[in-house]
Amino acid sequence: MCLQIGDGRLSSLSFSLSRSVALRCRLSQTAPPLPPLHTLFLFNMQQRHNRQALKMVIVGDECCGKTCLQSVFTMGHCPEIYVPTVSDIFSAHLNCGSFLMEVDLWDTAGAQEYDRLRPLCYQGASVVLICYDVVNPTSFQHVLSRWFPEVRQRCPGIPIILVACKTDLRMNKICQRRLSRECLEAVTYNQGLTVAHQMRASGFLECSAKLNEKVEETFSKAALAASSSCNRSRKSRSGRRGCLVS
Repeated sequence: MCLQIGDGRLSSLSFSLSRSVALRCRLSQTAPPLPPLHTLFLFNMQQRHNRQALKMVIVGDECCGKTCLQSVFTMGHCPEIYVPTVSDIFSAHLNCGSFLMEVDLWDTAGAQEYDRLRPLCYQGASVVLICYDVVNPTSFQHVLSRWFPEVRQRCPGIPIILVACKTDLRMNKICQRRLSRECLEAVTYNQGLTVAHQMRASGFLECSAKLNEKVEETFSKAALAASSSCNRSRKSRSGRRGCLVS
């Protein structure tokens, strides 16, 4: 696998994970109101200004698997207890020989009551991952009806990766019975691929965080899409060097 960043060609791509969490805002019974959270986000963005990094923003419906996907990638395991996310920001590193590229992973809230807060996460995004749950057809429908329009409005021209989560549940008997009672079926690979083509997404992957299947491949694909987009932007704008993401 090769990664082109700036003027250097990197022959190998591997992830060295940093467990230091820059910001973790969890929804709880004592969660602060929106204005303090806005202030916290703005302060965090100022700290990250002029820092060379790829910023990956992860969006999708509640409970579609966003947080588990990111947790398995950064920490190697899924959270034992589900806690609704306001925003989690993790840092990882791309180790390529002597070159170190930092990656910021922004996990966002899917609930509609956070529609005013979520746009703060899009600022400076290098790539956006839109996730859905393969055993929740509603979350799949929302890809085109809700998430794609929002991402295109907030991040015009930024590459998008479509991610199908929880593929291990396709064959789960309990999920199959639930879907059958509702006269529904699990979302197939071809259905996801069709939507990815409709969005002109830079990539489409299916993964299972529980089984740790194609998790690293998902973020590798996103990193390559982001760096390729940065290179194209750099070449099209004279007088600019590299791709700085705040």
